[in-house]
Amino acid sequence: MESKIKDLIKTGEGIKLEFKEGFNVPSLGKEICAFANESGGKIILGVNDKGVIKGFNLTNSKSSQLQTIARE
Repeated sequence: MESKIKDLIKTGEGIKLEFKEGFNVPSLGKEICAFANESGGKIILGVNDKGVIKGFNLTNSKSSQLQTIARE
């Protein structure tokens, strides 16, 4: 799984791939909505716009927030 994610990061952002360094609820909501209105895509948290892996700690609280954002 790790190598697949690293391969995705190497391809860079595009129509179907977005990097988010942090957990910004409005920004994530917009990206999820945009992907839902098109033909899908992937958001990788913990990676900056230049493709540098910064890391991200997905807590239960943040996981719950993501689920709520995706449902709205």
